[in-house]
Amino acid sequence: MKTRIKSHKGFSTSSKKYYPIYFTFFFLLCANFLTAQLEVKTPDHHRCELPATYGDEPISKPYIFRNKEENDNEEKTLNFTINFLAAGSTLSGNTCTTWPTDAQTAFTYAASIWSDVLENDQNIGVDACWATTLPTGTLGSAGPTNFRGFSQNPELPLSFVPVSLLEHIRDEQLETVDIRTSLNSGRTDWYFGTDANPAFSEFDFVSVVVHELGHGLGFLGGSAIDDGDASNGTECDGIAGNGCVGLSSGGNYIPTIYDQFVDIDDGTGILNLTNPSADVATVLVGGTTTAGSGGLDFDGTNINFSGNETTSMMKLHTPATYQPGSSYSHFDETTLGAELMSPSITNGQAIHDPGMATLVMLEMGWSAPTALPVTLTTFEGKNADNAVFLKWQTASELNNDYFSIERSVDGSEFSSIGIIRGSGTRDDVSNYSFIDYHPLFGKNYYRLKQFDLDKGFAYSKIIVIDYVDESGGVALFPNPTNGELNLYFNHIPSDNSVVFIHSTNGQLLAQFDLANIENQQLVINVANYPKGTYFVKIIEAGGLTTQKFTKI
Repeated sequence: MKTRIKSHKGFSTSSKKYYPIYFTFFFLLCANFLTAQLEVKTPDHHRCELPATYGDEPISKPYIFRNKEENDNEEKTLNFTINFLAAGSTLSGNTCTTWPTDAQTAFTYAASIWSDVLENDQNIGVDACWATTLPTGTLGSAGPTNFRGFSQNPELPLSFVPVSLLEHIRDEQLETVDIRTSLNSGRTDWYFGTDANPAFSEFDFVSVVVHELGHGLGFLGGSAIDDGDASNGTECDGIAGNGCVGLSSGGNYIPTIYDQFVDIDDGTGILNLTNPSADVATVLVGGTTTAGSGGLDFDGTNINFSGNETTSMMKLHTPATYQPGSSYSHFDETTLGAELMSPSITNGQAIHDPGMATLVMLEMGWSAPTALPVTLTTFEGKNADNAVFLKWQTASELNNDYFSIERSVDGSEFSSIGIIRGSGTRDDVSNYSFIDYHPLFGKNYYRLKQFDLDKGFAYSKIIVIDYVDESGGVALFPNPTNGELNLYFNHIPSDNSVVFIHSTNGQLLAQFDLANIENQQLVINVANYPKGTYFVKIIEAGGLTTQKFTKI
């Protein structure tokens, strides 16, 4: 099994009201110029929601990470910073509660799938709410924080681009939070596993998150159909039955980058229609303006925005009743219902593979991932003698300077806890190990940050070790030892605490008063002890703790 360390580089229900210039996961948008940059911000109290629908066709489509053996679904490099909002926070009008650990793990896994599919040098910030206020029949909602106007060069049309994609195109960090998403905390039928194998009665959490993040990354269009009710605001031009595509700014409609690729049934772009107009409304609900078959397609030949031009024609979802947040911003359910970005994921279905959505992303300007020249074959860990033992293996290395071992309490914010030098350049197996002598109680998230000699870097997958402290809060290391034995306390011992060392036959060999130890650490010289096993007894106010060590 070989894995390359990768370069660090919604659905909706119908609504009774339509809102002006609707983008896939949000209703009302406003345009303004900020720092000379045309920008669209989305008010938090508007959103589109993913309904729970029910079917009778179980599907299991796990994602197979690149350069790995079949059915080996390990996590990969994460280019996302996921902010799991605290209880009492609000997001997009939703109130958040405390995230369950298994939901956080599944969310992180879902993000790692997109990290394996696409390359991005800029961090993608995600605010994630475990929402208490979503309707009972809703699974979740998501969308970009905002859009910015951009044209890659003067020969290509101006488009509104989701901020995460624009950061990638411009190679510049523009926002701290790029995507907002809320998941329904009130449901009892979630499946949080990562193996794409939910029970028929369950909804697969990973599938929902991968889907929603796909919209946040740009799989969305901007459209509306006007109901002519002035009290609702102006959806398009105030004329009932007129449809529009894009954002109205200064009397002009600026499309999303996704809109640039949408065709009507004769192969011409939807943007060639009079906008706004009844014709736009007609094609949005699957009708035709050409006496053709009707419907809309995502056409990869429209413009060569990214240099990834293909001949792909992918039929889009255009139900007879316009559905804000769903119409034409998903694949067609009838012909592409097994795709991740189809308009529904039902009970018993697990679709982790982005599939054809990858082509859409590449067309719009995302890049396919490039592997750094370090082939990581294993990375694993386990509890060992009141510490956590980590080990990894590489099959080959090119200009590998060193590994920084990073740890996190929540799988989101990591910090370095040590460095292991790499092997430079070699084409055979190298084995590495590291001991975390001071793990956190409970779940510890670990990853490797590998640095090249030119200081380029890449992340490994994330592994989770559930550390159970059986030491009474005292770690012994190294164990076994041939010289010094260190006792590290995760608390400040009381002044009357005492440490005894006994042989296996009960003989007292040493006694230490802990009243004046420094940095919560006691260093004992056991170099002259015969080889064998010894007991360390620590008496504190809380009672007696006994551990053993081996002298070699």
